[in-house]
Amino acid sequence: MKQFKVLYGPLFGIISGYFAWRFSTEINIGFMVAITIWMAIWWIFEVVPLAVTSMIPVFAFPLTGLMSTADVASVYMNDVLFLFVGGFIISFAMERWNLHKRIALNIILLVGTNGSKILLGLMLCSYFISMWISNTATTMMLIPTTLAIIDKIQHLKYVNSDKIAKALLLGIAYASSIGGVTTIVGTPTNMIFVAYYGKEFPNESPISFFSWFLFALPLTIVMLLITFQVLNYFFLKSSANNEVKVDKSLFINELKEMGKPGFEEKTVGILFVVLVLLWFTRADLVLGNIVIKGWSNLFSKPKYIQDGAVAVLVSSLLFLIPAKKEKSMLMTWEYVKKLPYSVILLFGGGFALAKGFNDSGLTGWMANNLHFLSNYSSFIIVLGACFLITAISEIASNMATIQLSLPILTAIAISTGIHPLLLMIPGTLAASYAFMMPVGTAPNTIVFGSEKLQTIDMVKPGIILNFVAILSITLAVFTLGKWVFNI
Repeated sequence: MKQFKVLYGPLFGIISGYFAWRFSTEINIGFMVAITIWMAIWWIFEVVPLAVTSMIPVFAFPLTGLMSTADVASVYMNDVLFLFVGGFIISFAMERWNLHKRIALNIILLVGTNGSKILLGLMLCSYFISMWISNTATTMMLIPTTLAIIDKIQHLKYVNSDKIAKALLLGIAYASSIGGVTTIVGTPTNMIFVAYYGKEFPNESPISFFSWFLFALPLTIVMLLITFQVLNYFFLKSSANNEVKVDKSLFINELKEMGKPGFEEKTVGILFVVLVLLWFTRADLVLGNIVIKGWSNLFSKPKYIQDGAVAVLVSSLLFLIPAKKEKSMLMTWEYVKKLPYSVILLFGGGFALAKGFNDSGLTGWMANNLHFLSNYSSFIIVLGACFLITAISEIASNMATIQLSLPILTAIAISTGIHPLLLMIPGTLAASYAFMMPVGTAPNTIVFGSEKLQTIDMVKPGIILNFVAILSITLAVFTLGKWVFNI
């Protein structure tokens, strides 16, 4: 069966490519469709590791005459990759010195430790931390604390303690996915979109860290509150469940064991705050007739300075400042070895596909054949795109989904005359909002692995949240999005 799955990609690719060639009369379009379908099937069903599929253009483009090896290889590097690398190094430093754990414990103590307050506290922790470190790492970090709370509740024999356990586990998973899209660095799908948009539309104003945050924050806050209410309804609506109380000493003792914040924690925390402030204030922010100048204007060529440069600058300082607890610097290369290099290749594979779409003429051909969409309003088109991308991301990698979707959304935008951002921003957000299936996102998979959840526990609240997300994203981009991005 595994061998047959391996063959499905190239087989369906060849068949699709043949028909595309016959319909378009352009052999390059046929080649490009064949390669895209091959990669899509392997990405969606993960026949081989995602990074391996991402490298197919390196040999497929030269062999089909679409692009030289040197040209396709150069596409695999992008300035946004350094934003990814720098952001990850900062997050590794937070994990190394347990800064993220201290933040989480303090948030829980601040919110409260009874009934729905426990759920809200854990969700706020997951939401905030996932803005800055990966959703997967956030969920993994919160799992031990969440399971300790669940164990305490079950030990005290509260009514429906299994339902409370399900609410808490789903809460940290869903909040992690919601928080991740709030910042450009929160999830790779955001960075893939920013890099793609910058490369495909170089004459348009780039997406800055602050403009994305300004747009995404209200949307994610609304999604977080709705998610909290939905989980409350499904699992904590009985008064007995809301009477659950976990002794604060559980969290206070953990903080005591950590001791007072040391030099390392404080320094990493200061650098983290400095980095965020530099990201927020780097570029000009244009809000209608109001223009707020960024600090990059202090330099002779402000457009040369991007968020990736700032991330690398600040993260590099971690290798220069000595730690006091250990005979090393705040960050060493041993920790950076954990960097998910496979994601970097996945970035490159998407960039290669996008260039292939343009160079082969596939984007133009698709645009010419999608004119029928002009009969529908832009709102309906965006809503439909969100629905399809969310559905695909429930069974496929979110990163693979957005890599395949962006070139198609570009073709639709060209065909219908819709501003590309009106389609790309919702598509990017929709790829991260898969709440219904255990394989929908990495956080979903992690909490499902606790063996305290069944698929139906995720499907019931997840299907509601999927529809809420699709509608909320569409409304947000047509209101706040138009104002923030001037579209």
